[in-house]
Amino acid sequence: MKRTVRLLTLLASLSLIVSCAANRRASADVYSPDEAQRVMLVEYGTVESVRPAVIEGPDTGGGSLAGAALGGVAGSAVGQGKGQALATVAGAIVGAVAGSAAEKGRSRKDAVEIVVRLNSGQVISVVQEVGETIVPGDAVDVLTDRGTGRTRVRKAPPGGR
Repeated sequence: MKRTVRLLTLLASLSLIVSCAANRRASADVYSPDEAQRVMLVEYGTVESVRPAVIEGPDTGGGSLAGAALGGVAGSAVGQGKGQALATVAGAIVGAVAGSAAEKGRSRKDAVEIVVRLNSGQVISVVQEVGETIVPGDAVDVLTDRGTGRTRVRKAPPGGR
Protein backbone atom coordinates (compact mmCIF):
# COMPACT_ATOMS: atom_id res chain seq x y z
CA MET A 1 0.00 0.00 0.00
CA LYS A 2 2.80 2.45 0.87
CA ARG A 3 4.44 1.70 -2.47
CA THR A 4 1.20 2.53 -4.30
CA VAL A 5 0.85 5.82 -2.41
CA ARG A 6 4.45 6.76 -3.27
CA LEU A 7 3.92 5.88 -6.93
CA LEU A 8 0.71 7.92 -7.12
CA THR A 9 2.39 10.88 -5.44
CA LEU A 10 5.32 10.67 -7.88
CA LEU A 11 2.94 10.52 -10.87
CA ALA A 12 0.99 13.51 -9.56
CA SER A 13 4.19 15.52 -9.13
CA LEU A 14 5.43 14.66 -12.61
CA SER A 15 2.12 15.59 -14.21
CA LEU A 16 2.16 18.97 -12.47
CA ILE A 17 5.68 19.62 -13.76
CA VAL A 18 4.65 18.68 -17.31
CA SER A 19 1.55 20.90 -17.21
CA CYS A 20 3.57 23.85 -15.91
CA ALA A 21 6.16 23.39 -18.65
CA ALA A 22 3.40 23.60 -21.27
CA ASN A 23 2.32 27.04 -20.01
CA ARG A 24 3.87 29.62 -22.34
CA ARG A 25 3.16 33.33 -22.48
CA ALA A 26 1.94 34.70 -25.78
CA SER A 27 2.46 38.45 -25.37
CA ALA A 28 4.46 40.56 -27.80
CA ASP A 29 7.26 41.24 -25.32
CA VAL A 30 8.12 37.65 -24.29
CA TYR A 31 10.51 35.53 -26.33
CA SER A 32 11.47 31.89 -25.87
CA PRO A 33 15.18 30.98 -25.92
CA ASP A 34 14.65 29.53 -29.42
CA GLU A 35 13.30 32.88 -30.67
CA ALA A 36 16.19 34.98 -29.36
CA GLN A 37 18.90 35.98 -31.83
CA ARG A 38 16.82 35.03 -34.87
CA VAL A 39 16.07 37.15 -37.89
CA MET A 40 12.42 38.22 -37.99
CA LEU A 41 10.40 39.66 -40.83
CA VAL A 42 9.20 43.16 -39.85
CA GLU A 43 6.23 44.77 -41.55
CA TYR A 44 4.66 48.12 -40.76
CA GLY A 45 0.99 48.93 -40.49
CA THR A 46 -1.86 50.69 -38.76
CA VAL A 47 -4.29 49.12 -36.30
CA GLU A 48 -7.85 48.97 -37.63
CA SER A 49 -9.53 47.31 -34.64
CA VAL A 50 -8.83 45.65 -31.31
CA ARG A 51 -11.18 43.35 -29.41
CA PRO A 52 -10.89 41.16 -26.32
CA ALA A 53 -10.14 37.46 -26.79
CA VAL A 54 -9.14 34.47 -24.66
CA ILE A 55 -6.25 32.07 -25.16
CA GLU A 56 -6.87 28.62 -23.72
CA GLY A 57 -3.89 26.37 -23.20
CA PRO A 58 -3.95 22.76 -24.30
CA ASP A 59 -5.53 20.17 -22.03
CA THR A 60 -2.45 18.12 -21.22
CA GLY A 61 -4.29 15.75 -18.91
CA GLY A 62 -1.79 16.62 -16.20
CA GLY A 63 -4.43 18.26 -14.01
CA SER A 64 -6.73 15.25 -14.28
CA LEU A 65 -3.92 12.81 -13.55
CA ALA A 66 -2.64 14.78 -10.56
CA GLY A 67 -6.15 15.26 -9.20
CA ALA A 68 -7.00 11.58 -9.63
CA ALA A 69 -3.80 10.51 -7.88
CA LEU A 70 -4.24 12.89 -4.96
CA GLY A 71 -7.97 12.16 -4.70
CA GLY A 72 -7.29 8.42 -4.74
CA VAL A 73 -4.66 8.75 -2.02
CA ALA A 74 -7.03 10.85 0.10
CA GLY A 75 -9.89 8.40 -0.48
CA SER A 76 -7.73 5.42 0.48
CA ALA A 77 -7.32 6.90 3.94
CA VAL A 78 -11.06 6.53 4.57
CA GLY A 79 -12.55 3.33 5.98
CA GLN A 80 -11.50 -0.29 5.45
CA GLY A 81 -12.32 -3.11 3.07
CA LYS A 82 -14.96 -2.40 0.43
CA GLY A 83 -15.67 1.02 1.92
CA GLN A 84 -12.04 1.98 1.52
CA ALA A 85 -12.00 0.75 -2.08
CA LEU A 86 -15.14 2.77 -2.90
CA ALA A 87 -13.70 5.87 -1.19
CA THR A 88 -10.48 5.47 -3.18
CA VAL A 89 -12.38 5.27 -6.49
CA ALA A 90 -14.69 8.17 -5.56
CA GLY A 91 -11.70 10.26 -4.46
CA ALA A 92 -9.91 9.56 -7.72
CA ILE A 93 -12.97 10.54 -9.80
CA VAL A 94 -13.63 13.74 -7.86
CA GLY A 95 -9.92 14.56 -7.91
CA ALA A 96 -9.70 14.06 -11.69
CA VAL A 97 -12.65 16.40 -12.32
CA ALA A 98 -11.26 19.04 -9.94
CA GLY A 99 -7.75 18.71 -11.37
CA SER A 100 -9.00 19.14 -14.93
CA ALA A 101 -10.96 22.28 -13.97
CA ALA A 102 -7.92 23.70 -12.17
CA GLU A 103 -5.67 23.10 -15.19
CA LYS A 104 -8.13 24.80 -17.55
CA GLY A 105 -8.44 27.80 -15.24
CA ARG A 106 -4.68 28.14 -14.87
CA SER A 107 -3.96 27.95 -18.59
CA ARG A 108 -6.61 30.52 -19.60
CA LYS A 109 -5.12 33.92 -20.58
CA ASP A 110 -6.71 37.27 -21.39
CA ALA A 111 -5.80 38.27 -24.92
CA VAL A 112 -6.60 40.73 -27.70
CA GLU A 113 -7.30 40.22 -31.38
CA ILE A 114 -5.57 43.00 -33.32
CA VAL A 115 -6.56 43.68 -36.93
CA VAL A 116 -3.80 45.50 -38.80
CA ARG A 117 -3.77 47.05 -42.27
CA LEU A 118 -0.19 46.60 -43.43
CA ASN A 119 1.44 49.33 -45.51
CA SER A 120 1.30 46.84 -48.40
CA GLY A 121 -2.52 46.99 -48.21
CA GLN A 122 -2.91 43.46 -46.83
CA VAL A 123 -5.13 43.11 -43.74
CA ILE A 124 -4.09 40.61 -41.06
CA SER A 125 -5.36 39.56 -37.63
CA VAL A 126 -3.09 38.56 -34.75
CA VAL A 127 -4.22 37.20 -31.37
CA GLN A 128 -1.76 37.72 -28.52
CA GLU A 129 -1.78 37.89 -24.76
CA VAL A 130 -2.62 41.30 -23.30
CA GLY A 131 0.50 43.46 -23.05
CA GLU A 132 1.03 47.09 -23.96
CA THR A 133 -2.14 49.02 -24.79
CA ILE A 134 -2.77 49.09 -28.53
CA VAL A 135 -5.73 51.02 -29.97
CA PRO A 136 -7.16 51.63 -33.44
CA GLY A 137 -5.06 54.16 -35.33
CA ASP A 138 -1.76 53.16 -33.68
CA ALA A 139 1.25 52.70 -35.94
CA VAL A 140 2.59 49.21 -35.26
CA ASP A 141 5.38 46.84 -36.17
CA VAL A 142 4.33 43.29 -37.06
CA LEU A 143 7.13 40.83 -36.34
CA THR A 144 7.02 37.31 -37.75
CA ASP A 145 9.52 34.61 -36.84
CA ARG A 146 9.97 32.63 -40.03
CA GLY A 147 11.22 29.60 -38.10
CA THR A 148 8.30 29.23 -35.69
CA GLY A 149 5.68 31.21 -37.60
CA ARG A 150 4.90 33.17 -34.44
CA THR A 151 3.65 36.68 -35.21
CA ARG A 152 3.37 39.52 -32.73
CA VAL A 153 2.23 43.14 -32.89
CA ARG A 154 3.93 45.95 -30.98
CA LYS A 155 3.61 49.71 -31.05
CA ALA A 156 6.04 51.41 -33.40
CA PRO A 157 8.69 53.37 -31.51
CA PRO A 158 7.90 57.09 -31.17
CA GLY A 159 9.46 58.99 -34.05
CA GLY A 160 10.44 55.70 -35.67
CA ARG A 161 10.10 54.82 -39.36
